[in-house]
Amino acid sequence: MTQPNAKAKTGCITCKKRHVKCDETKPYCRKCLALRGHCEGYAPPKIPKQRGRVAAVARTANMLHQTLLDPDLLDFHDATGLNYFNEFVKLSQAPWNVAASSGDLWSVLLPQLARANDTLRHAAMAIGAVSLGDRDLHSSEHRKTPAGPGPPNYSPRELHATTYLCHALKLQSRSSSVQDTIFLSVMLLYFETLRGNIKAALDHVNHGLALLLTLTTSQEANAHIRSLAPNPGPLLGAVTNVFFVLAAQARHILTGRVGDCRPLPHFAKGLRNASRSMESFMHLLCQLWQPTVMNDVPELFGTLDEYEHHWNYLRRAQSAIGPLMHDLVLSSGVIGCSDAAAINTSIHHILGHPQVLAFYADNRQKMQTLEKAFLPLFHRIMLQSRDSKDYLRALHLRLQYLGATLFENAPQFLSIDAVRALTPLFREFLTTASAALRAARLTADKPAYGTSLQCGLSMWLFGTALFCRDAVVRDEAVVMLGEYPGQDGLWSTRALHVLAVRNRDVEKANAVEGSDTEQWARLWRREYALEEGGAEVIFRYMKRDEHAAGWAMVEEGAVVPAVGKAAWVKRRPRSEKLLMEDLMLST
Repeated sequence: MTQPNAKAKTGCITCKKRHVKCDETKPYCRKCLALRGHCEGYAPPKIPKQRGRVAAVARTANMLHQTLLDPDLLDFHDATGLNYFNEFVKLSQAPWNVAASSGDLWSVLLPQLARANDTLRHAAMAIGAVSLGDRDLHSSEHRKTPAGPGPPNYSPRELHATTYLCHALKLQSRSSSVQDTIFLSVMLLYFETLRGNIKAALDHVNHGLALLLTLTTSQEANAHIRSLAPNPGPLLGAVTNVFFVLAAQARHILTGRVGDCRPLPHFAKGLRNASRSMESFMHLLCQLWQPTVMNDVPELFGTLDEYEHHWNYLRRAQSAIGPLMHDLVLSSGVIGCSDAAAINTSIHHILGHPQVLAFYADNRQKMQTLEKAFLPLFHRIMLQSRDSKDYLRALHLRLQYLGATLFENAPQFLSIDAVRALTPLFREFLTTASAALRAARLTADKPAYGTSLQCGLSMWLFGTALFCRDAVVRDEAVVMLGEYPGQDGLWSTRALHVLAVRNRDVEKANAVEGSDTEQWARLWRREYALEEGGAEVIFRYMKRDEHAAGWAMVEEGAVVPAVGKAAWVKRRPRSEKLLMEDLMLST
């Protein structure tokens, strides 16, 4: 690292813009990284003043070029490590990952921090090794086969990835930096997700959330936060956005079997000690470092940045419904109840509660205001080339809006007529999703480039396959899910597809008896979970009992096959109670 020179007249681009003294650390100014979370670097030597804007936005090709390393800048032992780091930069700034994420965590912050930090740099090289290893595997004529007797046959890139990761962990064990610990947890999550080791990824979510809980609720919370940076809000806000998404996923994905383990056990214990629920804690995180009061919405948005700024405000404010719903569930009497009629009544009382209805009515009005101001900008961008830097990002922002509208307003699902009225939105969602996938040009030979910790597309496709009342639209969603080339956080796309295919049969059997309202009430009882890190699935639903007059709850399980159909096996339900008692209320 180059040491700062107090008398030097040159400085980083960011400090020059802000007219402040730069510490001149290369390749990035430490002062900027601490205060703002990113630094735009230094102007190229021997070039006259570059008036104009060097935007700290990694969505341009220039940012990718700037971040790729010069071997002379950092201490790499060999060209292999440099190659892996550059692969990490390309991966973190890949169009799909950047468009699906909010803020500049992946496009700017992590590449710059990793470039200036030995611990994070080794984690980055480990990630790059995994990505290139996956590419080698898919480009080879020979695929991996199950290991026979003897020691495992690891590829050189797998060994490199493990070596770099172990070194990163060793360096971290010697460090007291809270900032390093936080960002390393995100990179470890990404590493294990790329490897397909969801059990290990769940452990990192578990401990990452526990760390955030300690940072915000312990007696030493203020001291911990102050140690991060003079202005820690942007750093913590960026990390919170990742864990907010993954925490919700982790409640449905177990490392073992339902009844034998609980979601996020270490974090759940911390919540109990802090007398908090998952919902109240996530709402707290949304309030702490990022404002939840939305400014006046302009008549028309001029840029995607402007729209996303308002959209993120609204998304954080929406977290307020979580604690309310949690309290209503606990007081409803549905917990511990095994009577189907009583469960149905309780659900209607919860979702029909005046406070719940008022919240969603207000939220819907705010969302419609945003949509009205956004759609002209969206349609204008859709007329541009698919290669435009805004094209894919605009599609993802539209998908986020449609996903929230369709799947985050539970009271609208009480009425079968209200659900049917959503059919045009379901169709628009599938059309928009298809356009996004075409624009991203995701390919099987580069699987890592379709990985994002914050994308929700596969779950929205699954939700469409379950809840849309148009059978043609449902089938299209099932097909798209089966062909989906991405990896969305912890979700096993293959597992979700297996569940969606099974739901086809459930829908057919359910339609043979009863009114539309009665059929919909039975479909309300569908529940699912992913066991063994997504390697197995369970599906619960109401089935016609041939030996008794009526319908009864059944539970089926299946191992998720790599290809082909799953073989479902009927299992005895642990009880007639809601499965969410084991999944949701344990955290």
